[in-house]
Amino acid sequence: MMSNETNNDDRAEAEFVAPDDPFANHEFVIPEVKVKLVADMQKWIKSQAYHDYVGFLTCLSTAVKGKPLSVDCLVSKPVEKLLEMLGRLSTLVDETPPVEQPQRFGNKGYRTWLNHVKDEAVDLTKTILPVNLHRAAEEVSDYLVQGFGNETRIDYGTGHEASFASFLCCLYRLRVLTPHDQVAIVTKVFNSYLDLARKLQRTYRMEPAGSQGVWGLDDFQFIPFILGSSQLIMHQSIRPKDFAKEDVVREYHSEYMFLECIKHINEVKSGPFAEHSSLLYSIGSVPHWGKLYFVMASNDDVTMKSSDEFETSKESSDCDETKELDPDEWELVDEDYVFVELVGLVSREALAECDLNKVKLIGLFEEHPVMQLDNKCFVGTKEEVPGTCVFFKVKDKSPQDLEDESIKEEKSTDMDDSVTNYKLEYACHTRKKLVMHQAHLSKKSETPSQSSANLGTND
Repeated sequence: MMSNETNNDDRAEAEFVAPDDPFANHEFVIPEVKVKLVADMQKWIKSQAYHDYVGFLTCLSTAVKGKPLSVDCLVSKPVEKLLEMLGRLSTLVDETPPVEQPQRFGNKGYRTWLNHVKDEAVDLTKTILPVNLHRAAEEVSDYLVQGFGNETRIDYGTGHEASFASFLCCLYRLRVLTPHDQVAIVTKVFNSYLDLARKLQRTYRMEPAGSQGVWGLDDFQFIPFILGSSQLIMHQSIRPKDFAKEDVVREYHSEYMFLECIKHINEVKSGPFAEHSSLLYSIGSVPHWGKLYFVMASNDDVTMKSSDEFETSKESSDCDETKELDPDEWELVDEDYVFVELVGLVSREALAECDLNKVKLIGLFEEHPVMQLDNKCFVGTKEEVPGTCVFFKVKDKSPQDLEDESIKEEKSTDMDDSVTNYKLEYACHTRKKLVMHQAHLSKKSETPSQSSANLGTND
């Protein structure tokens, strides 16, 4: 009798497993810290896991382009299980109230809640996975646990948000979630996650992790600004300059992630929006949502743990490449290029005398950005360029490159006698440039009648 029951169970499990299971021979492992030095960040950025993660976010952004949160969409069984899981974690918050303590922030009740999450994480993840992938639950659930904050510091930031996005990305890579689920992943799952994250912040008075204050976009979130700006593309009435207006936020916050973020900021911060969120306020000058989405998406170098490759850590601003990082902290890394054309009395010799390390660019998203180059000042406008400008980095050739080139030179009589010791590597491309006209500053007049024109430009 027992033998028959066992055979039936085996057949039921065999029926659940696809005959061409691509993960049948894959070995799942518990994620571990791989990035411990600043120099290791480049390994992460060049890894396949990084590109999978960025590609996943790009797919989600494209899927919700022009769509509000209330849009009708397919809700598959895995999506339903994800929503049930987040509902369970929210219930645990209600069952784990904050404790009485002298400290105002960082309530220790959060640690009790997180311990409950750790106890249930693997089982909750198994409810989402098919039977043949239950062995992946321990690896995948680690991203889930790390997606709600740091147990030691009782804080939450963009790195934790990225960890939950990695959890969803893992499910996508395992083919549990499919391209048909992309809209629901954003409008249902990730939106519910944001509600839970904010509930944790309010209940346990969590500190922002790695906050840059008024110089940061937001203390806690980044991804909803990417997804939210994509949602607002082609909106007929809301423009980027309107997102901080109270009536716009009040009417549309429940439909668009971007505006829900603004609503939350207004609830937790006091004073004029332009003062407590100056960086966020400044991007309102971007002319349309498509451009704003591009700005957000191109600045999304939020990094997270990867089951295959690397995990990021946060470095302090004065950290050198040999300093070991705290693996519990996170970092936003970014590098931007601006194509600048200088107009005016700027000779090659004069430019060579300038200290290029002393370049300041103010108001990049304003109508007329201002640039200080050493002791010279420029005022600019943005213009389209004919065609596309492509930029390359000059890199030294490796010994192998030089050896291969020497062999080719010996075999060909048409090659140049000289062999250059460098090669070009693609850096970026653009269809716009910043045309900067040299400006001359004059001393401000003390009389109101003479204080009108203190800035002039040379064409």
